[in-house]
Amino acid sequence: MLMGRQPRTIRLADVRGFAQHLAHFGALTEVPPSEAVPPARRTRPYIYSQIEIRRFWRRPYRYAGQRPSALDISLLFGLIAAAGLHHSEALSLLRANVGLGQSVLTIRKTKLCKSRLVPLHATPIAVLSDYAA
Repeated sequence: MLMGRQPRTIRLADVRGFAQHLAHFGALTEVPPSEAVPPARRTRPYIYSQIEIRRFWRRPYRYAGQRPSALDISLLFGLIAAAGLHHSEALSLLRANVGLGQSVLTIRKTKLCKSRLVPLHATPIAVLSDYAA
């Protein structure tokens, strides 16, 4: 299902929107009533607590002798949570995109093929510095 709506409901919402558009050009266009389309029921987003985010950041240090060849999953989730990144942005990060000295991430080729800078707090910078060392 898309965003909690049934396919029939989605089609009816699309038809209603198109009919509203056509009604501007001709008075004979009939627009289905808004009650005919039930509202979307979106899943409530989960907001991580400060404690959960700290747990994400500490987890890479559990296995002191082993250093993964790529970002550890918990470090990845911590970065997503701390910087507010989309998962695809976090997965496409390269070492050159992390400006530890400037406390900035450079996100390249986002949704509309643009780049953006994401400022980081001192906490994730410290974790990333330790990880890079």
